[in-house]
Amino acid sequence: MTQATAPTEITYRPQQEVECLDNPSTLRGDPLLPGFVLDLSTIW
Repeated sequence: MTQATAPTEITYRPQQEVECLDNPSTLRGDPLLPGFVLDLSTIW
């Protein structure tokens, strides 16, 4: 039997540490895409 896990989003940005977000509701594009916000609630 498999166990469900919380959604994880991994962000890769040039010259920055990899960022792991557990069950995020939104994803922001700053500074590369100022003002961009992706609503993840419909995806998760």
